Amino acid sequence: MYIYTCIFCLDGTPPGYAYSRGYGAGIDNWHIYLQALLSGGSAGGLARILHCDKFKTLFVDTTRVKCPSDSGFFIHGEHFVGADWKENRFFDVISTHGLANLLPTSCTPKFSPTLCFFPENLVLDVKTPLFLIESAFDQFQVRAIL
Repeated sequence: MYIYTCIFCLDGTPPGYAYSRGYGAGIDNWHIYLQALLSGGSAGGLARILHCDKFKTLFVDTTRVKCPSDSGFFIHGEHFVGADWKENRFFDVISTHGLANLLPTSCTPKFSPTLCFFPENLVLDVKTPLFLIESAFDQFQVRAIL
């Protein structure tokens, strides 16, 4: 079995490939597997959650696609002091960049576009495997939300 792992770089650098000989009794047992990983941190982690399912559509069905998101789960926390600031900030981002029509159609019928920027309103509808990583010491969220 041959295993090729391809990592796509969104910064313009060439993708990385990893090769593993694997194991197998004969040539009939050898297969090629492709795995794609889309990851990002902070605002990039939020973008990974938003675009994970769209990213998966770029590959054939046999490709294993996963989307780890590092510190991209921004807490809505409507009962926290300054919660309006975060909603206003997300509203400004959506308005400035014209993102309302690009948000997941699974979210927008249930929530306003601003609330569709909060992962708690998105993750249940994402079909592609997500791996959410949140640091216990996420300084931004501690300062800006808590």
